[in-house]
Amino acid sequence: MSVFGVFKPTGYIVLPLRWFQGVAEGLDFFYWYGVPFQGQDLIPTEDGVFDIGSSDKRFHSIYALFGYFDEHVETNVLDSNYGLFDYYVQTINVYASRGSFDKSVETETLSSDYGLFDYYVSSKNVQAESGEFEKEVRTSSIYSELGYFDNNVYVQGKRVLKDFDPIQLYAFIDEAKQDISLIQTYLCEIRKYVKPAIGVKSLRLAVSTSPMPLYADELHVKRILLKMPKVTTAVLYVGNSTSQDFPLFEGDELELKVEDPRKVYVKSTEDVNVFCLFELIE
Repeated sequence: MSVFGVFKPTGYIVLPLRWFQGVAEGLDFFYWYGVPFQGQDLIPTEDGVFDIGSSDKRFHSIYALFGYFDEHVETNVLDSNYGLFDYYVQTINVYASRGSFDKSVETETLSSDYGLFDYYVSSKNVQAESGEFEKEVRTSSIYSELGYFDNNVYVQGKRVLKDFDPIQLYAFIDEAKQDISLIQTYLCEIRKYVKPAIGVKSLRLAVSTSPMPLYADELHVKRILLKMPKVTTAVLYVGNSTSQDFPLFEGDELELKVEDPRKVYVKSTEDVNVFCLFELIE
């Protein structure tokens, strides 16, 4: 039997000319229109090679161990251990252990262990352990262990600075000055409160039933110490200007870390003298 399942002639036989013409027409048809495998699964031979006819075709999925594509390729999934693509590739997903793309590649996901991309690449996500991109790359996300960019890289429409790029300070010098001034102000404020107190101020404050501040004038302090008399029936209440609900009884002491004594208000159930000690920072 022959490979075509007809018969294998024995001895000499005269073949009509139309047989050869039919074979030539069939080969010509395969060359221009491809083999009738579209819409079906193509199963390669053991060495990973199969004939897909003309490469200028649209495929649902391509799975290959090794492939050469000289013309336009359109497919949903392109999965190949090794591929050479000399022309335009348009696909939803590209998975390749090693690929060489000489022309444009458009895909949603590009995942490759190693890839050579000589022309335009457009993809939502690029995942590559090693890749060389010679031309423009447009993508939403790049996942890579190491990357080198010879040309400009843009993130959210702004160019990323590279080594030895000139920096135009005038574009942000005013904003930088404001930030520096603000930092200096914060540092001065912090310095005031971390350095030791410059002294203390003590007083005996007469407190009545009406709320009143601990100190009426401006005074910057690190700590405030309050002490109730040891013998008294009065109860002192401490709080802010609107509410005073924290009670102190006879002999009680209270330490407050408040910068401005004017923000601390006190009142009492009856007239009482309260001892106050302020640690000064200025």
